[in-house]
Amino acid sequence: VDCFPSLYGFLGGKTGPAIQLVFPPHTALACQTPVDDTGLRWPNLFVPCLLGFVVGSFGFFVSAYWNRPRNFSFACLYFGMMNLVAFLTHCVFQPHSPNWDNSYTLDMVFTSTSSLHLILWCFPEVKGSFVGATCIYPVLTFLLLYYVEVLPARRLWIAEALYIGVTALAAACVASKHAVPKMILGENRAALGLALTGVGMFLLAPVADQFLCDFVGNPYGNLLTPAFVGCDLAFLGLIWYVISGGQVEPKRKV
Repeated sequence: VDCFPSLYGFLGGKTGPAIQLVFPPHTALACQTPVDDTGLRWPNLFVPCLLGFVVGSFGFFVSAYWNRPRNFSFACLYFGMMNLVAFLTHCVFQPHSPNWDNSYTLDMVFTSTSSLHLILWCFPEVKGSFVGATCIYPVLTFLLLYYVEVLPARRLWIAEALYIGVTALAAACVASKHAVPKMILGENRAALGLALTGVGMFLLAPVADQFLCDFVGNPYGNLLTPAFVGCDLAFLGLIWYVISGGQVEPKRKV
């Protein structure tokens, strides 16, 4: 609920048929939001978020050092920042507190901006897009998301749908421009296989939630663990693919 609150409400809350199909009532009762002795919510996210921050930071610095495409480098940077803020949002701040509102908005902004850079990475022929994607887009996205998600009486599903939609488009672009063609040609199969494994874990996470609750239990038996780990593996696979594939950032004309 506190992961996508307005989308949860838009789908009918706990009585909505879509919610009950994926998250049946007995699962919600058996595996409620876990809280450890220190007051940390979702303690199972500490390691995946830390790993995501490390993976994103590593991807940014190593791809910049090896002169790989800048849009991919910044996709990694924003992915790392997303994990850092996600930890604060889901684990530290209380839902709907002022700190939570700000960190939740930043979480969505960093997710959306990382995805936008992935999209632009897939279309290097698009000129003049880097500065806008890096500087202007995050600011505009923050203002929009803060308006529709945080301000009183503005809690609409459109906020989450916006960044989820951009992320879905990024996944489709990466698959069509890189993963599928390279896999068919037999190139970088190990790296792309790791990335696709991560995507598969993320996509199956909601469906697996009730089974994880029944067989694993709290705090690890929920969709967030495979979802976050899946994202980490997906980016790790893409970083491996970009570094080993030798994609070099073309020199810009002065």
